[in-house]
Amino acid sequence: MEKNISSDAANWLASKIDGFSFHQLIDEKNGGLKFIKIKPGSNYPIHQHPNTTEFTLVVNGEAAITKNDEEFISKTGEVVIFPNGIKHALANKSNNDVILLVGAIQN
Repeated sequence: MEKNISSDAANWLASKIDGFSFHQLIDEKNGGLKFIKIKPGSNYPIHQHPNTTEFTLVVNGEAAITKNDEEFISKTGEVVIFPNGIKHALANKSNNDVILLVGAIQN
């Protein structure tokens, strides 16, 4: 595990979703933690995790978040929690990259 890493120094890997890249920080059986970078105009479609609680901290920028049927903007420093089974989506409707810190815990 890396000692100190900032999103500026992250080794970004392409995600399966266009416009998304990630840098894995922790990857364990019961959960994980990673930086996610969202390019402008990109979105991760609505989905849910039946046995996982997920959270996201906006490190930089403004993320468009959908939680169930509600869409809102989450700004730098804000945390959003997605309990298991909650439908959610992430998007970047701005002109700049969005950096998130995303964690997941198995329930």
